[in-house]
Amino acid sequence: MSPTIPLRVLALSALAAPWYALGWALRIRRPDPWRRTVGLGLRGEGSKFALCAFGLALFPDGAGPSEVGIGQVESVAARRVQETLQEDPGERWMLSFGRALVSRRRSSAADVCLLRFDDGGALEGLDASFDPRVGGDSWTPGERAKVGGAIVAAHRATSALPEWDRPGALQARMRAELAAIPGVDALRLRRLGDRLLASTTLTVEWRERNDAERFGPPPFAARRGLGFGGMHLVARWIADRRALDLWANLHHAAFDGAPVQEWLSRLERRWGLADVPAFPADGGHDASRGFRCSAGPAERDLHLIADFIDLTPLHRWGREEGAPVVAALIWWLAREPEFAGRRFGVAVEVPASNGFARAVDLIGIRPADFSTPAAPADGFAEFARAFAQKAELARARRGPTFAAMRNAALLPAGLASTWIRAKGELAAATFGTIGVTMLRDAKVFVAPMADFGWPDGFLALGSTALPAEGGGSVTSVTVKGEAPAIAAYPAAIRRAVARCAESKAQ
Repeated sequence: MSPTIPLRVLALSALAAPWYALGWALRIRRPDPWRRTVGLGLRGEGSKFALCAFGLALFPDGAGPSEVGIGQVESVAARRVQETLQEDPGERWMLSFGRALVSRRRSSAADVCLLRFDDGGALEGLDASFDPRVGGDSWTPGERAKVGGAIVAAHRATSALPEWDRPGALQARMRAELAAIPGVDALRLRRLGDRLLASTTLTVEWRERNDAERFGPPPFAARRGLGFGGMHLVARWIADRRALDLWANLHHAAFDGAPVQEWLSRLERRWGLADVPAFPADGGHDASRGFRCSAGPAERDLHLIADFIDLTPLHRWGREEGAPVVAALIWWLAREPEFAGRRFGVAVEVPASNGFARAVDLIGIRPADFSTPAAPADGFAEFARAFAQKAELARARRGPTFAAMRNAALLPAGLASTWIRAKGELAAATFGTIGVTMLRDAKVFVAPMADFGWPDGFLALGSTALPAEGGGSVTSVTVKGEAPAIAAYPAAIRRAVARCAESKAQ
């Protein structure tokens, strides 16, 4: 049951809404509805999403020493990441954390901060690589060491806080540590510390050999970044392949999946590939491995399951029916008891238009509305038409979900957050109870998940054509949500694929 909206919130909303609506109509105040929505509802550590580029050539043209150590990998990786960010300013964002809203703004500097953690996940050291074009050489080694020590102490003290509170607490603790150092210019050191906290962060892991563990997402919540930068990178050096896998963990208030995947694809072309791996075969990845991906008891208890599944029968069936693979997937999933009667919210890429930047929208659709128990497959043509129509409306920013996001954007952040949390049934009817998103060029796409709502979890799929070990192809499938709700999903997806394949054979 949804919580009751307090009378004072109702009264304030009634007073505020007309003025905000007038500002929208007059184009005086038009916050982006999508950015506003993710800033209100995806603030926790578990709400972040991730993407990966596999097998990068860290040393161009195979150059580099025959024996490579972890220090060399760290320094070269930090330098090359920084060069890439300098070339792609569109991937540089800083975050601001309000009481109810996380918002983003452009970062002028391509700073990279290398973080080192101990085996227990505690930060034990850092090295900064400042953008030389933006005053990166104005601090002495002594000043950097003092600030680094203060950040390490602050990071350790705040590592279990929820993500919406942690960056501000980390900054306050860092400043207090610096103020306690005698004989220094505390204000100057604070400026250095604040710049580091807003940097892109990078952690390097060393792997001696190539194995299936390589394809499992890192436990990002166990080794967190610095907070005000929206991107935390984990680089895995696969020593026997002389290749680097680069995982990007991203705050949704700053980044969306498609632009980041395009950035990773450009990075692959610029760096080149030292290794094109074969991905684990269907069922060959210790199937359905999962771990907790939220931070501390204050955040929603979210878990991630990652698997590789052969979706070839679904892909072929959808192509023959003239429908996208996502439509085919949710149609057949709805035949399984774990998904029966569910309303799916499917992510749709939205181009820039009407003064708004490129964004995402979600279309809510329930396959059960188009079929009957006696002939469950007969309604697919009508379902596919409805799916295509809803997607077209979403891309034009004329669908019901865009209207709902726009209405929330018309309210102050605190009021909007209260409304969204209180109207769970309305949100489920509009957006769905289970989310699905797909990036066709992604290798592994780690699902996002909101801080509330979506009781049935969120699925993310990558390319359907990943080369599998032993032949054939697989798709990376990840699902994020509360553990009891999502535990059986990989098995249900495999049953849905098998049912689809059986239908083709008949």
